[in-house]
Amino acid sequence: MRHLVIIFIFVFSAQTIFAQKAIIKEISEISPFSKMKYVFPQIIIPGNKTAENKINKKLQEDILDMGPPGYQKSIFEDIWELEGESDGRWVFINFSYEIFSSTDQYLCLSISFTGGKYDQDQTYMFVFDTFTGEVVELKKLLNPKGKKWLIEAISVGRTKRVIKEMTVLKDSMQRHKL
Repeated sequence: MRHLVIIFIFVFSAQTIFAQKAIIKEISEISPFSKMKYVFPQIIIPGNKTAENKINKKLQEDILDMGPPGYQKSIFEDIWELEGESDGRWVFINFSYEIFSSTDQYLCLSISFTGGKYDQDQTYMFVFDTFTGEVVELKKLLNPKGKKWLIEAISVGRTKRVIKEMTVLKDSMQRHKL
């Protein structure tokens, strides 16, 4: 039993020592063609290059469509427009990001942009474990009681919205009859 306690203390203290609050640097570049400013977060975790690399790789793959070879001149080269005619790629513009929380254990942020086939506004949200660099999924954060509470809260909220909308529609139908 004593050995288990010692192992637990060692693992817990090792994680506490190596877990670091993320530092966010901003990558900022001007498109050579449209002269628009592009910004993107670069995550730095002091003393934990592995987690830092995982987080940055995930953000770049999901948002910037950056594959294995990486980039040659600019982190934005796969998403900004080219000189002259379009080559059929989707162009993304108006990048912004927001850091919701950065603690010794978690980093929570969103990245927003406009682009795609119909210039849609898009927002991606992420929660990362700053010790492992892994994405933290909601199902891993909640215990069974928390999952039950969340399902009930969503159901109640949805029911309230439906009732409110039905009231508005009923009122609209009454006015239409008059």
